[in-house]
Amino acid sequence: MSRVQTMPMALLAAGGATGADVMGVLRELGFDAVPIDGKDSINDFGEPVSLCLVDLCENGNALRIARAVRSQHPAAIIIGVADPSRPHAAAEAIRAGVFDVLPRPPSARDLQALIANAQEQAAIAAAAMPVRIGELPAYGVVGTSAAMRPVMELVQRSAAGQCGILICGERGSGREMIARAIHAHSAHRDSPFVTLDCSASEPEDVELQLFGVLVKRGSNAPERRSLERVRGNSRLQESAGGYLLLENVAELSARAQARLVRVLRDREIFNEEVRERVGLAVRVLASADASITTA
Repeated sequence: MSRVQTMPMALLAAGGATGADVMGVLRELGFDAVPIDGKDSINDFGEPVSLCLVDLCENGNALRIARAVRSQHPAAIIIGVADPSRPHAAAEAIRAGVFDVLPRPPSARDLQALIANAQEQAAIAAAAMPVRIGELPAYGVVGTSAAMRPVMELVQRSAAGQCGILICGERGSGREMIARAIHAHSAHRDSPFVTLDCSASEPEDVELQLFGVLVKRGSNAPERRSLERVRGNSRLQESAGGYLLLENVAELSARAQARLVRVLRDREIFNEEVRERVGLAVRVLASADASITTA
């Protein structure tokens, strides 16, 4: 394919309303946005690809495109777009080479911030001295064996992003150690690392620990539009600017899950103490039994 390229190229693997929305965002950010519909079409582009956005609702096709772009354009930033209520989709995307995942629909501000973050991470990685995996602090994870090397490589790749991660495995298999290793290898290793076991108490007690306040929702529209109410003694506030690990996340009540999704989507809360809107940046890691991926 012969093209005259005057702007950085961005490939877009998304259809329907999501594709139209993202196309406009990419052009607003100054990219030459080019829609693609499959792995084979990537071979048509001889010019360098700067960015690739894949809609993870496309399932296997999106991941095939991500792997192909990573293979043929290793310097490209690959970003996924997904429903924030499906954390396993983000985990699969990270394995396929996606840098991070944005909630649908992505805004120009969030996309621009994520691109800047990816470029910064790439610059840091390029300037850093090469380190063998066996020399990295494993925090209880034995990373020198042949079986664990891919795990530690995935830990390092996950640490570079900001999306949520779902860690699956049987209890006692080291899920918390993997989460702590992701935190320790990230650029925010000095930030808080807070844990909450969603199976340790009654559902309402867990929700109270997470948010610091229980909200009895009605069916009126104003309540649904408002920000989530959070208190300063909550796990969310304690983990502000850092990491929050939700252990056994499948035990979290549906109401608490819905509240958490809103917090992660809005990136703002209503602080009960100061009675005002407050920005809240936190990266959520979750652990669950392996059976959750087949549920």
